[in-house]
Amino acid sequence: MERFCNDVVPGSFRSLTDVDYTKLCKLCMHYIGVYGNPVMIAQLLHNVGAISTETLQTLREQCEAPYDSRQELAPMNAGIYLYHHKPSGCGLVIHWPERGSFADNASSDKKKNMINFQRLVLFLWGSLNVGMHMTQT
Repeated sequence: MERFCNDVVPGSFRSLTDVDYTKLCKLCMHYIGVYGNPVMIAQLLHNVGAISTETLQTLREQCEAPYDSRQELAPMNAGIYLYHHKPSGCGLVIHWPERGSFADNASSDKKKNMINFQRLVLFLWGSLNVGMHMTQT
C-alpha cells in the first residue's frame, strides 16, 4: 500500500495512520479487472510489459504442469494483485486463482470458491453500473 500510494502521489503515505487521502482522492485512475486462466493472465502481463519473458516462461511452466492436489507449489499465491502503469494512470486489478481451480479434477471447494468469486464480481459490476447510471442522469 505504501509503495502504491507514494508511487501515484509522492509523500502521500507516511504511515498506516498518516495517509494524505485528500491528494489521493483527486486522482483519476482507470483500472481493468482481470481474472480467469492464469496462463492467459501471465501472457497479458507480458504483453503490457509488467513481467519479463523469463517470468512469463516460469509462470507458464508452473501453471501448465499437471495439477496434483498434494503439491501446492504455486508460482504466485492466490489473491488480488495490482499493476499500475504510472505514466498513463491506468492499470490492472488481477485475481490470481488458486492452483488447480481450472483443472478438470479440481476439488469441489475450489470450484465453489471460483463460483462465489464470479458471483461477487457480477454483483460488484452491477452495483458500479447502477452507480454510474445514477451519476450520469
